[in-house]
Amino acid sequence: MRLAAIFAVIVGSLAVAGPLRAETVFFRLSPDKKIDDSLTIKVEPVPKKEAGDPMLFRDKFGRFTIKVERIAKKDAGDVLVFHVTVNQKDVGVGNRRSGRLAVFNSKEDLDKSHVFGGPTRVEPTGRDEKLTFSFRVAAKDIEKSRFTYSETEGDRDLGDGHFYWFNLNDFVQAK
Repeated sequence: MRLAAIFAVIVGSLAVAGPLRAETVFFRLSPDKKIDDSLTIKVEPVPKKEAGDPMLFRDKFGRFTIKVERIAKKDAGDVLVFHVTVNQKDVGVGNRRSGRLAVFNSKEDLDKSHVFGGPTRVEPTGRDEKLTFSFRVAAKDIEKSRFTYSETEGDRDLGDGHFYWFNLNDFVQAK
């Protein structure tokens, strides 16, 4: 009888509490050493001898690698190619992973925006433990662009989970 009462209390508590949900947390990826925020992940430049010609950045945990290449185009202006690689090993935050690119009308719009993600979905290459998101942005648009990688539960773009973002210009200026 006593065991049945304990069981009833536990089941009743779970029914009232409802399903547990992950919380939504935003993390900024930044090479800027001046930013001292617990929600900022430092992404350091990789030494030139290891990186080669492109600009290459990596966080100390080896979870994120950001590679930037400049392609000179005489007729249309320079283009920057970004390759964002995410090492997913032992990550259990969410069951859906996606990348989004947002190019705003101006740098001011970017700075005041609370939009993480964006209208353009970037499809990854790779599977299992590593996903790479590759995209091109005109050099003239770099200062008003943001990339967001998300690990969410439920809806791919609006669900609860972890969102990792960076302004593209942060990695071009950090040469």
